[in-house]
Amino acid sequence: MTNLIGDRVNQAVSAVNVTIGDEMEREDITPFDHYLTARWGLWTELHRGLSYAPVDHPRWPLYRATADICQNNLFEAAGLPQPDGLPVVHYSPGVTVRIGSPKVTT
Repeated sequence: MTNLIGDRVNQAVSAVNVTIGDEMEREDITPFDHYLTARWGLWTELHRGLSYAPVDHPRWPLYRATADICQNNLFEAAGLPQPDGLPVVHYSPGVTVRIGSPKVTT
């Protein structure tokens, strides 16, 4: 299998310290927050090809969080420019998730 990124992937390093803050109230969660954290399906590569499976879960309990990026060259290692601005950071302790049967899409 050919590595599309090449040897740069072997140079990828990320070290981040995350500080977890207060839980966000439902009314404080913006549509953007919901978009970033809600997942209603998953994609995976099975021996038969690309497959999709539906996902069912309640809303994630979201906490405010901050990230102190100590070292990060993931974008550079992937051949992408560094993004501008601060990262968007959330934390959740998780929820119980039910995953349906995967169906081959290709």
